[in-house]
Amino acid sequence: MEDWLIQWGFPFFVAFLGALVHGVLGFGSGLVCMALLPLLWDISYTVGVLSPLASVLSILLTFKLKEHIRLDEARPLLLATPFGVITGLWMLQSWPDSLMKALLGALLLFFVGNSLLQSSTHRTVHPSFGAIAGFLGGATGAAFGVSGPPVLIYATAAGWERDRFRANLQIFFSLTCILAFF
Repeated sequence: MEDWLIQWGFPFFVAFLGALVHGVLGFGSGLVCMALLPLLWDISYTVGVLSPLASVLSILLTFKLKEHIRLDEARPLLLATPFGVITGLWMLQSWPDSLMKALLGALLLFFVGNSLLQSSTHRTVHPSFGAIAGFLGGATGAAFGVSGPPVLIYATAAGWERDRFRANLQIFFSLTCILAFF
């Protein structure tokens, strides 16, 4: 009974918590799930299990926020994403799980550190930084199921207002999930 609770109850609770965070903030399911589930499962298994959940959440939120999407702002992210997804899938299939877990931990720590240190003032951000964020987001999304940190850093620096921020992120997350399936 105890093994069943750990193997099924804990992952279900973590996935529910991740979906709740994603629904409220417009992002974060991957951050919550990938911070906890690799304690039980390999990275590749965790990403495979959580990808359908992330896809459904992102697509539903994309439709809900569709009137706020600004493709002109999201274009640099979207154009670079396929190249990042290909790189991330290669990493997921080729690199050892221990290295993937170490990189995931470093990514999460970097994101938390950046969030704590980033100022609230917005500045003009060159679109090439959007392309870099799109590539890195695609790579980390395909490899770890956590495409948000590079894109969140870019979107925050660009100063997108709240609904536009959430809508542009959803179109990016949806594209990343769909590409990772193929």
